[in-house]
Amino acid sequence: VAVQRRLRLVQRAFELGPRGWLDRGRRVWSGTDPSPDRTAPSHLDLNTLRESLAGRGFVSPREVRALGRWFGGHAPAEATAVAATARALHTDGVLVFGVRVPLREGAIDWSADPATGARCWPSGALDESGAIACATGAPTPVDVKRVWELGRHQFLGPLALAAVMQDAPDPARLAVGCLTSWLDACPPGRGIHWASPLEIALRVISWCWTMPFLLDHPALPAATAQRWADSLAAHYGALRARLSVHADPTNHLIGEAVALWMLAAICPALPGAAGERQRTSSLLEREVARQVSADGVSEEQASGYHMFVLEFLLQMIALGRRHGAPLPAVIVDRARRMVEVLDALLGAGGEVPQIGDWDDGRAMPCFGVGDWRARAEALVSVGARLLGVAIRPGRPPCPGLARLLLGDRDEA
Repeated sequence: VAVQRRLRLVQRAFELGPRGWLDRGRRVWSGTDPSPDRTAPSHLDLNTLRESLAGRGFVSPREVRALGRWFGGHAPAEATAVAATARALHTDGVLVFGVRVPLREGAIDWSADPATGARCWPSGALDESGAIACATGAPTPVDVKRVWELGRHQFLGPLALAAVMQDAPDPARLAVGCLTSWLDACPPGRGIHWASPLEIALRVISWCWTMPFLLDHPALPAATAQRWADSLAAHYGALRARLSVHADPTNHLIGEAVALWMLAAICPALPGAAGERQRTSSLLEREVARQVSADGVSEEQASGYHMFVLEFLLQMIALGRRHGAPLPAVIVDRARRMVEVLDALLGAGGEVPQIGDWDDGRAMPCFGVGDWRARAEALVSVGARLLGVAIRPGRPPCPGLARLLLGDRDEA
């Protein structure tokens, strides 16, 4: 393993190239602080955010109660799954790579490895390589991926949706409690949860999905809602300054660029939002063409990462369609091919072979879509509707996910 790690470091040194090393040197010299020209303000007006979500997000805060009722009548299987997930989160906590992490008040140490309780990361500015180095050199075995997985906040989505479906306060209170404790423990730019641009991006996507359900909920105090909005603005600034253009131009870069594009599209009042949409659109045009072959196979040739990248692209395309915003043709075409490949991998039996390197990473919150097979079927079904792909008959329709992602209102 040590030899492999050293070989990987040598390979990355060559991959970075002169521009990458210059960028790396700038970050080390500046202490990983964002460049001044791309620093978002520390304040995002809450009313502006509400209006942006209402007119430009996937779900409007004004329609969440009606949406909750719709799920019960038109997507009963997904509604049942969301309710069961929310109950399990309340009683058992969230499962992080085989470790159960309780979500009750005061139970989460956001800066500790959930499996060991060990803390080895400084509370100041930190970049991704520094975070990994701290874990590697820790006296107690720790895994930074477990810390980051919890900080993606993807469990907030099912809790928020369950709260409006059931018109029940407990799921919302649990979500707000977790969010509040994270805001208290993780000030902008400091600590382990601000070290990785990809983790920042995944949290942005989780928040963009969760905010419409919680911003006007009685369980969320107005002061906490404003802190949440301000932290979202800080996430925007961090992504603007730290896209992994040189450091990790893999699916990480695709995810970061999609999240920044989504946030700029949803919140046009953020500084430089129009320019960021253009910049990330051009970057993704290049990276999707480079990282996904013309026949729709991800260059990583791993079924898990294939779904990971496809989730990013489907969200971007769906949001672009809602806004009437044209996207580079290669992004839409490669996403279409990726749906076809995933449909072929599912085959008639409905089981996706676990090819290549993979983990449990998802690019959007789980709304009633559970295991590996169900996730693949949902992506094929909803992706086919979005992109006009002919798929094998009999795939589950996933009306709830289609309603959320595509805005389907035919049965509303």
